[in-house]
Amino acid sequence: MQNVVPFIAVALIGFALLAAFVLRYMRRTAAAIAAGESRLRHLAMHDPLCGLPNRIFFGERLEAVIEEVKNGSAPAAVFTSISTTSRTSTIPLVITLATI
Repeated sequence: MQNVVPFIAVALIGFALLAAFVLRYMRRTAAAIAAGESRLRHLAMHDPLCGLPNRIFFGERLEAVIEEVKNGSAPAAVFTSISTTSRTSTIPLVITLATI
């Protein structure tokens, strides 16, 4: 029995180290996935040329503000400015949502 104890201890230490490496890898992978999702969400919600929020962002933000006002938040005001810079289909939409 005493001859087996050192081998069991070494096996348990090895298992603990392996588990630590796996957990560290999983945390790094989760962080990389979260960063990628954040980047993709930004790309989906902003114009790629000028970086301004697009209509999808405006719609989602407007819905959120409307829900906040319905739930008893302060009234909100919406200021929009649409500028067409050329004859392209891309129209930057500058939006400010403010709660009063």
